Amino acid sequence: MKEYILIFRIKPLTPEEFELVRVKWATIIPRWTEQGHFVHSSLMHNEGIVISGPERNITEAPMANGERIVLSFLRLKADNQDQAMKLAMEAPTLDAGGSVEVREVKPITPPAITNDANAARN
Repeated sequence: MKEYILIFRIKPLTPEEFELVRVKWATIIPRWTEQGHFVHSSLMHNEGIVISGPERNITEAPMANGERIVLSFLRLKADNQDQAMKLAMEAPTLDAGGSVEVREVKPITPPAITNDANAARN
């Protein structure tokens, strides 16, 4: 199976709307876990810091894309992008007017450190 990340964007929710979404997720996550799809998820704070450019400019601001904030992300396993998309379509975030971005996660293998490279550093 391949790994995918789902990125959830949504307009700010009232506490009541957030609770409705949370309750729906509470039924989906155990099912995805049992089926071997669920890997990990995290909620994200609305405030954050962006560091950009060669000058390393720092901006402290809400992490919004237009009027939508990046609410959370979720990693899952799926056979292919179509299956990941079908799973993403179950997201309660969509019912609340949000969006889900689906991206395949490609592992990065660090370059091997050889004995020659270690000797050059010493």
